[in-house]
Amino acid sequence: MEKKKGLFLTIAVLLLSLVNIDVGLVNVVVGELGKVFPDVDPSWFSFIMTLPPVIMIPCSLLAGRLCYYYSKNSILICGLIIYIIGGVGGAFINNSIYQVLFMRTIFGIGAGIVVPLGTAIIADLYDELDRAKMMGWSNSFGAVVVIVMSMLAAFLCVINWKYTFLAYLLFVAILIIEIMALPYMPPERTYKTKTQTGSLLSIARDAAPGLVLALIVLASMFMGIILMLKLPIFIIQQGIGDAVTTATTINAYSISAFAMGVTFKYVYKVLRNYTLPLCFVFMALGYILMMNAHSIYGTCFAMFVNGIGGGMFMPYIFTKATVVSSQANRGLVIAIVFDALFLGQFLGSFIEPSLKAMFGDASIQFLYTLGAAGFGVYVVIGLIWAALASKKSQDDTTAAVQ
Repeated sequence: MEKKKGLFLTIAVLLLSLVNIDVGLVNVVVGELGKVFPDVDPSWFSFIMTLPPVIMIPCSLLAGRLCYYYSKNSILICGLIIYIIGGVGGAFINNSIYQVLFMRTIFGIGAGIVVPLGTAIIADLYDELDRAKMMGWSNSFGAVVVIVMSMLAAFLCVINWKYTFLAYLLFVAILIIEIMALPYMPPERTYKTKTQTGSLLSIARDAAPGLVLALIVLASMFMGIILMLKLPIFIIQQGIGDAVTTATTINAYSISAFAMGVTFKYVYKVLRNYTLPLCFVFMALGYILMMNAHSIYGTCFAMFVNGIGGGMFMPYIFTKATVVSSQANRGLVIAIVFDALFLGQFLGSFIEPSLKAMFGDASIQFLYTLGAAGFGVYVVIGLIWAALASKKSQDDTTAAVQ
């Protein structure tokens, strides 16, 4: 396929990163639902946040496999329509928590379809270094727009909590832009070679590199989520500040993650496979600095350092996923990596009760120490993995020349 890199196409691709705005919007609504449904068990409100990611896991795999049989254009359009229905539909419910959850289920189906396709489309339209650039830009663009959309959602929520869901009308415009800008992308079976049979064994073999990346993502998300989950409590317990301090600290993370996303192409061009262990070095340092933070400046610096690693990690993983997968099964491999991301975030919430049950200690200092040690181990594993991957690339290049 001819690589097209016009400005309109670039905008269309970047807009797909906005599918991840959900957390910022729904956080606003959840705070109001206790007033709207005073007789409902508060545990039901948590499902509003957690239900879509759970639904996204099987839907992402389904979307990845459908890419083999159908054009990504068709799948993306269907996914965005379902996404819009599930998102905007929340504005038209009749004061029932079950109706809210039903619309969140529809929303999760659409999000599960669209999220991996954004990355797969970048892989189809751009070469490796340009993919790295677009992955980084997408990460940064989404982070900035989430802030703007969250403010819009808060404004709408003040008028009426149902109006918050009207923010998803933005995706009607995005749907039109995608239809107009994206070139036709044929089904992935078009790229199947004579040695690829399409059997389950062939699919498993092609997906094996993606499974390795999925394990890396799962482990990183599982360990990394501790810092975010416990940050507000840590700040209050240490007497550093309040909710405003927490927001400021998280913004420090966003700033460095944004900067790394914008410049990721150049980092990847120099470091290649060694980008991964460097990510883990910054994440480990973030934990160490946070353990020793005693002021807002200390917490902000710790999160800034952690954001450097986080800002490189996701663009690297998905750039790598597009490189190690065959074009005939690329959608499936990307979906597997995304599922590891969703699952790692979900399982991370169980770390504290599990440690408390096993060791009787789940203090924040203990959790942060565990996080630092965990990422220290990941640095060593990452270095070994990078060395092996680099050697394999050199061997493949030598064999191709011969």
